Amino acid sequence: AGPESRRFGPGVAVHALLEWSARKRWRDPGPERASAALREQGLEGSEEQTERALELVGAWLDSPLREQLDGARLSAEVPFVLSVGGTLVRGSIDLLAERSDGSVAVVDYKTDRLGDRDPVEAAGRYGVQRDLYALAAAARGTPVETAYVFLERPEQAATDSFDEAELKAAQGRIEDLLARLAGGDFEVTDRPHAALCHDCPARERLCSHGPEATLRDSPEPPVEPTGGADPTAGATTKDAGSEPQLSLLEGG
Repeated sequence: AGPESRRFGPGVAVHALLEWSARKRWRDPGPERASAALREQGLEGSEEQTERALELVGAWLDSPLREQLDGARLSAEVPFVLSVGGTLVRGSIDLLAERSDGSVAVVDYKTDRLGDRDPVEAAGRYGVQRDLYALAAAARGTPVETAYVFLERPEQAATDSFDEAELKAAQGRIEDLLARLAGGDFEVTDRPHAALCHDCPARERLCSHGPEATLRDSPEPPVEPTGGADPTAGATTKDAGSEPQLSLLEGG
């Protein structure tokens, strides 16, 4: 397996297992299925890797938040296309729960190793993604609750609630971000590394750092960007007058 498969493959496999489990009323996928999911990502699917994947899946299955969603209508890996500020933003939601009271919950699983980091603090860097998820989910109902669940500690989910006022504020933040991206007005860190960059919405299309920098383990030493990012590199138009389309979120 290549370095990207080794780094991201386990997380992709865990997401696939959670998707399967959600569609099967939260059944435990078991070792055979877990090993197969890992092998599909170019990994060995060893006993150690399988145990780790099942540990993360099991932590969610036994979590208080998962139990709180009992009775809600659940949809796993929900794709969305959102029009914001004249741009079509595409993404995918790990788990969408529609409650009987009309409210909606968005769950985003994180397979990051937390170490001594606080889950709520670690979730703070996903603000753009959180706003986009809330805006997309609002089409199904309001208010919207977003929950970032680090599977090492799912009992400490980082949650935010979006009523109409918060949704309007979120849209303003995204419109401002898109305007700055379109104008090339955004700062690029001089300390890229995997923990910071792997879920960054700009990593694949907009970032002027290459994967050798964004996938490295350590933020040191500082590095200069390898070249100017093209803010329109991820945007495509089908015909004159159509909205530009930008994939800001990685699926899974």
